[in-house]
Amino acid sequence: MSVKVLLELPTNDATTAFSALADCDKIKVIELGTKFLALGNNQLQYWSNDEWEMKIKSLKAESGAELDKLRNELKCSGQKYEDAIRKHAEDGRLLSIEVTGQTRARCSAELEELRTKAERLETKLAEKTLEHGELYQSISASFQAQMNAKEQHREERVDKMREHYEALLLHEKTMSRDCLIKTQNSTMKGQAGENFTVHELNRRFPKAEFEDTRKQSGRGDFIMKEENFCMLIETKNYKNNVTKPEITKFYRDIETNHDVQCGVLLSLDSGICAKDDFAFEVRENKPIIFLHNVSNNMKNIDAAIQIFKLVLNTESIDLQNKEVLVKLKNYAQTIKRNWNKIRREVQKFEKTMMECALSQESVVREVFGMINVKY
Repeated sequence: MSVKVLLELPTNDATTAFSALADCDKIKVIELGTKFLALGNNQLQYWSNDEWEMKIKSLKAESGAELDKLRNELKCSGQKYEDAIRKHAEDGRLLSIEVTGQTRARCSAELEELRTKAERLETKLAEKTLEHGELYQSISASFQAQMNAKEQHREERVDKMREHYEALLLHEKTMSRDCLIKTQNSTMKGQAGENFTVHELNRRFPKAEFEDTRKQSGRGDFIMKEENFCMLIETKNYKNNVTKPEITKFYRDIETNHDVQCGVLLSLDSGICAKDDFAFEVRENKPIIFLHNVSNNMKNIDAAIQIFKLVLNTESIDLQNKEVLVKLKNYAQTIKRNWNKIRREVQKFEKTMMECALSQESVVREVFGMINVKY
């Protein structure tokens, strides 16, 4: 808001210069002049008025006193501040001591509680250990009882088996004694050997059919039939070698029985005159084999039958060819050697396995002995 004021000023250098100024400068000149005028009046009053001077001095004295008062208050405030700092430090120290004591007391209480809990857990652990020990004893006793029962059952089975086999042994002894009595004459001895042979053949070839032809003239002792395979078997139980007339009779039986495909002459406890063991021949285009001491080498019968089946099932073999016959004879001897070698290896393997089984049983006994369990 602006107020326009009209002033009539005398004309002189000062007013002329003032009139030449801009309005804003004029306002500044008026403000400065007013302030200088007020300061000048105050100074004039100070110079000319003793009362005013006294008043000013009084005001200064009051200001000085007020300043001293403020300084004293400031000093007192500083002292109070230092006292407060010391008091705060002391309170902090006391509070630290109090907190430390409370913490120690609380930790002691917690430690005591943990110690009590640990003792309680140890007691519980001891009870559980005792309980587990009793349970282990119970299980061990039950296991021992079961093992004893099994051992008793096994012993009972062994006793029954022993009784059974003793009865069988007694039966075999009786039969052996009867056979010994029968061997007092050659006829009964031959029958015993034939019975032994047919028994072994039935045991070794359960699928085959054995026809007893001992009462039929010119048919050998037995005819073995298995599917398309038909073999004549002649058995001799002599102390000495089988004689040539018996060989001739065997040849005749092979030639006259057209249903048989092959034949074997067995000597149970002796050799055969002028014939090697496993000797291979052909009569009427039929392969035949001579076997020695068969009672101790019954597996030779298996090898002979395998040779027959191999020859009969191979159509390309000409049994009238002498070169082929020589090779077959050689092969028969080779098969015999291999068969004996296989039997020795099987016996060796059986011995090794028995040794391993006995060693294993020994280890098992030691293990059971470590845990105090009867094996």
